[in-house]
Amino acid sequence: METREILTKLLEVTEDQKDGLQYLEFFKSLEPWRFALVYPTPDSIIESWDALFYQLRILFKLGLYPVVLLHSSMPYYAKTFFQNFQSEESHKLEVPFQWIRKQEAILQKIQQAISKKRIPVILTKDKDDTIFSIIQELISSLDSNKLIVLNPRSGIRKKQDSTRFSIINLQTDYPKLISKSLVDEEDLPLLKNISKVVQFVQKSRFTASVTSPVYLLKELFTVKGSGTLIRRGSFLTKHINFQSLDKERLGSLIETSFRKSLKTSFLDKNQFDSILLEDDYKACALFIQWKDGVLLSKFAVDEIARGEGIGRDIWDMMKELYPKIIWRAKKSNSINSWYAKESDGHWKAKDWYYYWIGIKATEVVEVIEFLSSLEEDLEVIT
Repeated sequence: METREILTKLLEVTEDQKDGLQYLEFFKSLEPWRFALVYPTPDSIIESWDALFYQLRILFKLGLYPVVLLHSSMPYYAKTFFQNFQSEESHKLEVPFQWIRKQEAILQKIQQAISKKRIPVILTKDKDDTIFSIIQELISSLDSNKLIVLNPRSGIRKKQDSTRFSIINLQTDYPKLISKSLVDEEDLPLLKNISKVVQFVQKSRFTASVTSPVYLLKELFTVKGSGTLIRRGSFLTKHINFQSLDKERLGSLIETSFRKSLKTSFLDKNQFDSILLEDDYKACALFIQWKDGVLLSKFAVDEIARGEGIGRDIWDMMKELYPKIIWRAKKSNSINSWYAKESDGHWKAKDWYYYWIGIKATEVVEVIEFLSSLEEDLEVIT
């Protein structure tokens, strides 16, 4: 495949071309061995081995090198297929693999494989019940950005109706899912094993995904994904001033989120009542006092973090803190439909949409007049 054809294939699976290219830029900014550890279960190989190889080929052509972990119990034909990529004819198959036995100096072996432009494939003969211990060791050695487990069920399923969980937050969701037996029994062992790995890593950026080989690219390169994302949860802090904050990082977060520049006076002239901030500057919400409620002045989520549920964490914390909230959004804002669902009411003007939560009917006109009087604080990047 030519580079242009590969990019076309990638953009076919993304709902927003900018999102797809943004994820690609982020993944390529990492040291190549940190991109992702991919573990296809034997069952997923039996059902979708051809899809797996196709998706890996796309990633390779994009200049990405997932580290693939395989168990020796995988089907013989798949093992043979991987081994054939190391033959002298491998260049005809468009994507070379490097077979690596699990051993000491694993990072060095993986780095050597990638330097030769080969996708590292690690074979382990450890027992099935210890595979996630091996995964944990590899993630620690590689400082992996992400774990992707491929299974035929394309995610973790709900016990009640077998629909897929989109995101599982280990801080807020996991205890309830376990105590109330809300997870399909077939997926429960997998969820427990992955949760141990995610908790072990201790890095806010690290996430794990469960999807099928068919949807690997969609899970990686779209905000919505196509599987179940499992993450530790956000570390959020309420600040009442800028003294402990990095204003430059905060401003950069807002600008990249909106893809516009802040007017130079924005962070200085406004007297913010509070700032909700994810500790790694992946999301924020800025508030200004308005009567007995607050104006949500800015709600920003890092583009790469939008699929991780961090925005929802900030939003939920906001509603716990403030019973009365008003805000506005440009008509072109991509999440206006979500705002409409989350608000108690809204009003559509020519260029702006106005929203409110906890506002009495007698206050609506005043809210609209106030929001329509606000100055523009973002400008198009030139």
